[in-house]
Amino acid sequence: MNIKKNGFVRLSEVSDEKIIISDDLEVVIFDDTKDNKQIHIGENVKLEVYGVIEERDDYSIHFIQEKDNSTLVARYLLLSKNNKKIKAKIHSDLEADNTSSDVKIISIIGNDGFVDLDGVIQIGRGIKGVRCKLVEENLFLGSTGKAKGIPTLLVRSDDVEASHACKMERISDEKLFYLRSRGVGKEDALSLMVESYIADLLGGLKERNLDLYDQLVGDIEKQI
Repeated sequence: MNIKKNGFVRLSEVSDEKIIISDDLEVVIFDDTKDNKQIHIGENVKLEVYGVIEERDDYSIHFIQEKDNSTLVARYLLLSKNNKKIKAKIHSDLEADNTSSDVKIISIIGNDGFVDLDGVIQIGRGIKGVRCKLVEENLFLGSTGKAKGIPTLLVRSDDVEASHACKMERISDEKLFYLRSRGVGKEDALSLMVESYIADLLGGLKERNLDLYDQLVGDIEKQI
């Protein structure tokens, strides 16, 4: 599939595995597909991607910035609990000058959930003016969830600004105490805290498609 105009795209409505974004476009993608995808990003393209992944053991998405002056912002939420496993690959390749990639992935893991994440940004040899950031956060809602994965940068160029980070946090009764002491019930307090993470991650989607964002938040809260 070739994307040839500005706008909003839902990947569940795209059957092709390979997607090519033409030059000089501004595109927002919502990744709600169950199929693996490879997205080729053209020159001067501004691409934002928002995705939610649940119960997948073979998920893969690959972003390839193969022309100059493109920007990628990708935000992914992974949800796992009750022995529902997620195994996901989220890869970003920068192969041209003056490109940037900003990838953030938050995993919300309930009791008996398991997330195996392969997050990678790869920077090609000899390219210039490249900026990239890869952040992975794991939020545990219980005591028996597990997460596996280390954010990886593969850098083959000298003219690069690159960073990566990994964070693990558990929502305990102590962290809920403040809200509960203000008269908020335990389940509502938990929902409020999780919603703050979602709002921080998917706020860009909220600005572009409020109805879709509200539906997502409602569906996620039902699963917590």
